[in-house]
Amino acid sequence: MLTVLPAIAGTHSIPLTLKAFRRVQQQFGVFPLPTEATILAAELLCVALTGRNVDLGAVGVVEVQASGLTTFLAAASGAGQIPADAVVEWQAAVREKLINPNSTLHTVSCMALTTEATFYVPAHQTTAAFIKEAFEDFAIPGRPLTYADLKTTINEIKQMPSSPFGVKPDGSVLPAGYKTEMVPVKKLLAIAVAMRIKAFDRQALADARNALDRLYAWLDRHPYPDRTALAENIGALIDPFRDDPNRPISTNHKVQSVLKRAWEVADLSRYCAEPKLFTYLRTVGVAGSVVGQLAMWWDSTRPNRYGFPHSEKSPYASYMLPCSSCQARSGEIMAGIPLARTRVAEEPVRRPPVPAQGRQRRHSMRW
Repeated sequence: MLTVLPAIAGTHSIPLTLKAFRRVQQQFGVFPLPTEATILAAELLCVALTGRNVDLGAVGVVEVQASGLTTFLAAASGAGQIPADAVVEWQAAVREKLINPNSTLHTVSCMALTTEATFYVPAHQTTAAFIKEAFEDFAIPGRPLTYADLKTTINEIKQMPSSPFGVKPDGSVLPAGYKTEMVPVKKLLAIAVAMRIKAFDRQALADARNALDRLYAWLDRHPYPDRTALAENIGALIDPFRDDPNRPISTNHKVQSVLKRAWEVADLSRYCAEPKLFTYLRTVGVAGSVVGQLAMWWDSTRPNRYGFPHSEKSPYASYMLPCSSCQARSGEIMAGIPLARTRVAEEPVRRPPVPAQGRQRRHSMRW
């Protein structure tokens, strides 16, 4: 195990910080608490970020340990990007200050995820609720949306009146009951969000995409341009690496709010740092087991709303509790992630970790 020298631990107030974490352990769900090494790594990352004029929001740090190898991973919430030169400085500092006196063969490495499009597994509570409003029997992970849901919705879209969204065929504006008339659109948006966050039947994805391509062609031939705008929004929602194209589907505020809500809930599922880290660990894999994790706040423009007593004693980091959605889903987010707090025997590193391979798009990693 990595050892933090007492003088270094005292300088960074690690014993006090660790006690503060332990006092609120029940508020972390099944997320593991940090070790002394996790806290020091977080402190040193903050040192590396100091003076760089970058606001990241929440930053998560996970410590993964294998025989002879410790890897620290960091990810910022939302669209936050940890600067590459800060990661280089962070790694040098961690290797210098995290010392195991029993072995010179232990390797320590640091990496920062540069993706803004790693989604919750499972989805954020609000995102899942949006889909469930359109499909009552939807549930994660037991009942994802299906190709049958899509086929039914496409038929409903094609049966909508041949008039602009929010307007009756006679030209009059829809009354207060517009929500009924917009149900097919909301269902199609919910399907797109489900595909975006991997809550759609994976075995039917190819058929679903073919059906959507045919729908896009039909919408493009429609006499009203709001159908083309809807097709563009659906295509963008399905692709987790695309943002809101800002193509309104109606000048009617109530009708447009249906689309606005879809984009709001879609983005919710890529904000928190914890699911970014654990989704990466589950999907790509890093040798070893998780022995510690934490989140901290690094943003001068917004306050830390998830602080807890005595966590502010740290000289550099402002530590955080998980948000209510992450806490409630901590078990699901951690599912499949090896978790260990046992001492690891020191051995020479026989095989270096393989770097994650991915297609880069808009500073995002796809796997």
